[in-house]
Amino acid sequence: MSAAQTQPGHDTEFSSRRIFLPPPPAPLRAEIFRDLLNKLGLRREANRLALKHAPGADGMSILHAGCGDGALTMELKRRWPKAEIEGVDPEVDALKNAGERTEEAGLRILFQKGYLQDLPSAAERHDAVVCVLGLYRLRGEDRSDAFTECARVLSPGGRLLLVDFAKPCGGLKGWFVRRLAHHEKGIADQQETGLAELCKLGGFHEIAVVGEGAFGLQAVTCRKEG
Repeated sequence: MSAAQTQPGHDTEFSSRRIFLPPPPAPLRAEIFRDLLNKLGLRREANRLALKHAPGADGMSILHAGCGDGALTMELKRRWPKAEIEGVDPEVDALKNAGERTEEAGLRILFQKGYLQDLPSAAERHDAVVCVLGLYRLRGEDRSDAFTECARVLSPGGRLLLVDFAKPCGGLKGWFVRRLAHHEKGIADQQETGLAELCKLGGFHEIAVVGEGAFGLQAVTCRKEG
């Protein structure tokens, strides 16, 4: 078995909750503003908050939902080498890149294609779920399904860490966030309602804002009822 495994999955997935169809691609302008924000350090800042507050330990099973190129997933594995780390992302190219980087680093991480609304994991499989800059892209039923799925795959008492947009911010970074929010309406939802309240509405308990960072980001932890 290779150090990193990638399972592409299918283009359309069926869940027990409802027929799930992958969302349409984001508008080109949204991708442009996302790339510019990442050049300003958005992804680095979000990963920093996640590493600082991730609820992990050796021997645990941790799911990184929305793993992208695997950079944060690899850091989680380096921090807890005896933990079972899995990464899920809807982008096949990103998963391929993550698998190649992970294998080159000699780390054992399973990568699978999947969506936050329909995770490819068995019920109560994971002790912790880490989701970084994934929730803001969802609204309405999709967002509700995301919380339902995180709760489904968590073991009783398992922890969820969310790092995402939560507060307005100023300056150049704030301007780009506002431009992205023009296309990604979930950002305004989160800024108005708050990540902690969304977790409460999602059925989680022991909710705490554990960190804040640039770009109006917050780190929020919460627990599935045991």
